Amino acid sequence: MNLGIAKNVDCCFRMAKGELIVRLDSDDCLHPEYIQELSEEMIKNPNAGYGHAAVQEIDEQGGYLRERRLFRKQGFQTDVEALRSASTGYRVAANILMFRKNALEKVDFMNGRPNFGEDYHLAAAISAAGFGNIYLSKTLGYYRIWTDPAKIRQKRKLDEIHGLRRVFEEVIEPVFLERNWNLRPVLNGKIQIASNQADCLGWKIFNHVEKLTIFTELMKLSSARQVKLLSWMHLNGFGMLVTGYNFLETRLKALAKKAIQRSD
Repeated sequence: MNLGIAKNVDCCFRMAKGELIVRLDSDDCLHPEYIQELSEEMIKNPNAGYGHAAVQEIDEQGGYLRERRLFRKQGFQTDVEALRSASTGYRVAANILMFRKNALEKVDFMNGRPNFGEDYHLAAAISAAGFGNIYLSKTLGYYRIWTDPAKIRQKRKLDEIHGLRRVFEEVIEPVFLERNWNLRPVLNGKIQIASNQADCLGWKIFNHVEKLTIFTELMKLSSARQVKLLSWMHLNGFGMLVTGYNFLETRLKALAKKAIQRSD
């Protein structure tokens, strides 16, 4: 029975046996050394709620695309570091993770999480519960990228933005307040994420009413001037200027990231 992403994963998590549980979608693959290498690090660091690694993107036929590697040191990251990082987005190379079962139990598995952004919501909740995480820069997974001619993923944009908003409202903001941390990084993170999501307001797959509905949800995530300006530009046909600038900025950051990683 298809209960939706979050409930299906919740059911599988609760049925799993053992101290460590790997979440792997049916179209992705593990490197032969994934279990051994990540489990060894998880055992060394009992306060790690989950572990993850760099991944290799593959296409429908298994052909190699690009590697995904995070811009962070490998090894253990504390809950404090993880929460501050989570305020700027979901920081894993791909949704192929090894979880510690008692960390999942502490946050009640996937219960009550959104169907989109559920992975981000879960990882943030585990960090909020006091667990850190492990990251290995070695490529230990293969993440499949599918073509989407029907634009099904794009059509789910409203649900995606709603899920992102819930991550901040239900997990990140409350834990920052609970720990008496400055909320400015959270507000900045929401502005950046909402700004990145605003490009969908220029997509032709949505009619005017659908775009206004998405815009309303986007304003709930962040109504900062920057988000309003970018939303207006995409709604009024000036999105190519923003897209071109963002593409150039992303490419420059990627090149700088590769150069730093090579020097390490």
